Amino acid sequence: MRPTFSGIEIGRSGLVVSQKGLDVTSHNIANVDTKGYTRQRIVQTAIEPYNSIRKFRPVDKGLVGQGTTVMILDQIRSEFLDSQFRVNNSVLGYWDTRTQGLRYMQTLFESVDGGSLENSMGITIQDCVADLFSSFIVGETEANAAEERLLIQQSAISLAESFNLTYQRLQAQMADQDAAVKVLVEKINILSEGISELNRSIYSYEILGEPALDLRDKRNVMLDELSALAEIEYSGNGVGEQFTLTLGGNVLVSHVTTTKLLVAQDKSNVVPGEPNVYNIYYDADGDGVVNPGNDVLFTDSIPTGELKAHLDLRDGDSATNKGIAYYMEEINTFTRALVQEINKQHRKGYSHPLSGSSNNKIAFWGMYDSNGNVIDVDETDPTELSKLTAGNLRLSNAITNDVYNIAFSDKEIITDPALYDPNIKTFSGNNENMRKLYQLRNIGDITLITGQYIGSLPGYLAGTMLDFSVTLNHSANLADIHDVQTHDVDNLRLSISSVSLDDEMVNMIKYQHAYEGASRMITAMDEALDILINRTGLVGRS
Repeated sequence: MRPTFSGIEIGRSGLVVSQKGLDVTSHNIANVDTKGYTRQRIVQTAIEPYNSIRKFRPVDKGLVGQGTTVMILDQIRSEFLDSQFRVNNSVLGYWDTRTQGLRYMQTLFESVDGGSLENSMGITIQDCVADLFSSFIVGETEANAAEERLLIQQSAISLAESFNLTYQRLQAQMADQDAAVKVLVEKINILSEGISELNRSIYSYEILGEPALDLRDKRNVMLDELSALAEIEYSGNGVGEQFTLTLGGNVLVSHVTTTKLLVAQDKSNVVPGEPNVYNIYYDADGDGVVNPGNDVLFTDSIPTGELKAHLDLRDGDSATNKGIAYYMEEINTFTRALVQEINKQHRKGYSHPLSGSSNNKIAFWGMYDSNGNVIDVDETDPTELSKLTAGNLRLSNAITNDVYNIAFSDKEIITDPALYDPNIKTFSGNNENMRKLYQLRNIGDITLITGQYIGSLPGYLAGTMLDFSVTLNHSANLADIHDVQTHDVDNLRLSISSVSLDDEMVNMIKYQHAYEGASRMITAMDEALDILINRTGLVGRS
């Protein structure tokens, strides 16, 4: 004969499992909007019959199971899609951050009254250059007039101020990118420490074999955030395993131990003359202080991600890595070419006697020295010319102080008839030197004294603008592509792991009916036992 209370125990197991299913369903519904929450489910299994205990075997020798039990509480999540998302998220973080930085540079190059991408960089600088060259020919017939000279002076001052302002803004943006490096390194350290603490809790919970599902969700959220900052690799994600996280080949988290990244301002070769910027070190000795002899220089080892984008924007100074430093140097190169050619030609002309005397060899452009004083630029000295930047460009003191020092004439202007020589001297002066200065815009074979080929001045500036536009468009296109790819992978993994209210409503009804069925089964077995215990043997009694 079968065990008397076996049926009640089977029904009880159904009640317990159905109640567990309702609890899990309730937990899922409550967290439908929780960031990073993964849908949970119970995994049921049948309890095997007691076939090894012969005296409890049913009389008909048919082996009946003993009900059901929850084998494990599980998550519906794809580790493969998690990995794919984090790889794509790192690449997206890089191109999105880089595009934002380049677009901000675009706004720096635009004029105060607005401008479009096609006018970027030129609306301020190119127009000022055009205005300067145009001013060189306004005095075609009035070489002695102060108005034409004043126009040249003010056009040159406006150009210098425009270059100065653009350079200062680029310096400020470089400082912003440098500050962002420090902030992101600190954020990486905070996330690493958070993951380490979660590892401790997860491992303690899972030591008996049960997965710590909600704790794992929190760790996955941190891994997603960290993947946007830099490309990461990890292992040991199984139940009861020790988790390891690496970045750029160096271990940041080893189970419950964290190694930090450190920053120190000790790199000064991004742009000559600019202040030191943050370098990143891997704290190999674990003392929390940068020791170049012990700690690993990590700046150039950062893989793709937001941090890498900030580093490239700050440090990029080559044709293969075009950042702020690269375009600052492009503007500097144009400035040097402009100053070299104008100064060289201007020195060949003669000032007006109203300046005191008619002299040649007067510099048109000057620059600020290290003490903040304006000095003439010696365009014949490669070392001195290399010190000139768009940031320290200035109109020479001679022309700033007196517009009659502008060398209109290609001949010395005299006032004494006894000194007249029609070949080399003139009474009234001319504007031939101004014409030659204007013609500089059409020269197409300019080479800096340092050896760098420029071509034409307008062509070099237009090429720089075109190069910037291509760089920005390339970055924006890649950001868009990876944004689509990342969101596609994210949507795919969310379709698996996120809570669906429709599915949960179905589960709720399913477990509710199962609970009711198990309850009715227990009632039926109770009635059968009542007959067996209380009414068996009473037939025929009076």
